[in-house]
Amino acid sequence: LPGVIYVPGLIGLLGLWMVNIVDREYLESGTFSEDSGTTKARVWLFFAFMVAFTGLFLSFYVLFGIYVTDTNTSNNVSVGVAVLIQCILQFVSTMIFWVGRFDVSLDKTGYFG
Repeated sequence: LPGVIYVPGLIGLLGLWMVNIVDREYLESGTFSEDSGTTKARVWLFFAFMVAFTGLFLSFYVLFGIYVTDTNTSNNVSVGVAVLIQCILQFVSTMIFWVGRFDVSLDKTGYFG
């Protein structure tokens, strides 16, 4: 299927969005026993990381399952390598954005402070 090579990148993009939509203050306040947004945020983040890893693992499937093991010589392996590199960079950018993100608040004058 020619359209299957786009699926890992789209799933990785969905994972990037899902991981980085969670605010860190929801993860650090409260426990699992409380009925708060903390538990929901932690469960959401768990599924978001599962989606991000799924996109990464699907890129390995596209490379090895479609392009490397296929006996048809018309398939170009570089397309599978490009999908793999795209998904690896997408996953790394998800982690960099998650770790490097910080809360910025504006003071009364409207400037960052």
